Amino acid sequence: VREEWIKARFVLSPMSQVQLRAAIELPAAKRVLYFEPHSLVDQLVEDVAQTPGALPLLSFTLSELYLRYLARNSNNRALSATDYVSLGGVTGALTRRATQEYTALVATDAAYEKTIKHVMLRMIAVEGGDLARRRVPLSELVYADRAENERVERFLDAMVAARLVVRGKEAEQEAYIEPAHDALVRGWDKLLYWKNQEQELLVLQRKLMSQARDWWAALKGNTPKRASGFLWNNNPRLDIFKNAISVDKNWLNQLERQFVEKSIARQRQL
Repeated sequence: VREEWIKARFVLSPMSQVQLRAAIELPAAKRVLYFEPHSLVDQLVEDVAQTPGALPLLSFTLSELYLRYLARNSNNRALSATDYVSLGGVTGALTRRATQEYTALVATDAAYEKTIKHVMLRMIAVEGGDLARRRVPLSELVYADRAENERVERFLDAMVAARLVVRGKEAEQEAYIEPAHDALVRGWDKLLYWKNQEQELLVLQRKLMSQARDWWAALKGNTPKRASGFLWNNNPRLDIFKNAISVDKNWLNQLERQFVEKSIARQRQL
C-alpha cells in the first residue's frame, strides 16, 4: 500500500515568477478586484519568489489583504499597498495573525501562555543553522494533565483554522502537526524569544524525547530488562529535568515525564 501511495504522489516544482503573477492577478480579476498601485503585484512576487512554500505563503497573504479590503467597507475595490505595508509584508502578515491567535486565547485563560509556548517550541528544529519548521507527531503533544490536553487541542484548532499550521498523516504513519510556513518559525518574535529563553533545555529535551521513545518501545515489546537499560540513573541531565518538572509540570509531555519519573525511581534503588 505504501509503495502504491508513493508512486501516486505528484511532486510540484517551484512556481516561476510568471506563474506566481498569474496566481495573484487571475483570482483577483474574477472578483473584479485590482491592485493599487499595480506595482504591488511585483512586490508580492518578489517577496515570496525565493521563499520555501511560496504558493501557500502567497495564498495566506492575499487572504489577509482581502480581509483588510472587506474591513474598509469601501466602494474602492482595490487591494492596496498601504494595507500590505500595515500587515508587515508577507512575514508580518503571518506573525501578526499568530500574535492575534495567541492573544485571543490568553485573554480567555492565562494558562494558554505556557501551553502555546510548549507546543510551538516543539514545532521548531533547534540544531543547525537557520530555524526551520518541524513536523510533530500528535502523540508528542499528549500531556499528563487533562486540562493541558484540552488547551493544546483548542490552540491547534485555532491555528489550523487560521492556516498557520497544518494537520496531516502519511500512509501507515502517525498523524502529525506542523507549521504551514518556515516564515512563521523564523519571524515570529514571541517564538524567537521563547527559543532563546529555552535554547539549552530545548536541545536536551530532544535527546530526552528520543531516549523516552526507545524506552517505551522496549516496554511495549515485552522486554522490561532491556527497557530499564534506557533509563537514566547517573546521567547528569536527569537533575536538570527534575528541576524542570518541579517548576513547570507541563513542560514535558506524558511520555517524557514518565521516563524522568521512572529514571528517578531507578536512581533511588541503586
